[in-house]
Amino acid sequence: FYALEVRDDVNAAITAFQNHAEIEPMQAWWAYLGALHLEAGQPADAERVLVRAISVSPTALQYTYLSQALFEQGKDSAARATVAAGLERYPNNEGIERGRIELLYALGDARTADSLSHTFAMHGSDRFPAALQAGFDAMHGKLAEAELHLARAAAARDSSGLVPDALSVTIDRARIRLSVAGDTVGAVALVDRWLADNRSTSVDPRDWPYAR
Repeated sequence: FYALEVRDDVNAAITAFQNHAEIEPMQAWWAYLGALHLEAGQPADAERVLVRAISVSPTALQYTYLSQALFEQGKDSAARATVAAGLERYPNNEGIERGRIELLYALGDARTADSLSHTFAMHGSDRFPAALQAGFDAMHGKLAEAELHLARAAAARDSSGLVPDALSVTIDRARIRLSVAGDTVGAVALVDRWLADNRSTSVDPRDWPYAR
């Protein structure tokens, strides 16, 4: 983590995680390693790593990243099959369901992706599916519906004590207002209102970069 978070050196981080995987394959951060390969623009390497991961120490997140790696290589059928296999192994897993929706959209089936995203109900402070639902509603110019999804998500995070996450969702809401309605004043006012209601000291300074 030091190589990535402090030095911002993706390749060094890949090497470190790969070395750990070779030594402790059952305890390795396989999904994270696959995600790093994707970040580095190496989908074939991500595929190789994640295929091995699923055979050694499978997790739901590995299927999500593997489907992305396959899609980035133009292996659309294999990407679909990976999502299906993941859901068969981990039924109703929200991470894989999100990956399925995003894959459908990436494959050009926006209508099905939109429809599928709205079949899920938000549970507690979970980000899924509010962010996807808001995104699709915003695409169709449904500003009120999009903002409602995110307002509920922000309120749930506030009530759960997830203050930085609540701020992040509020900023997402402001961005949607800006992009859909071109309402700069309203977008800034949303964030200012949240900051007025939630003292900035309630957010650990280390969390601020993730809420910009």
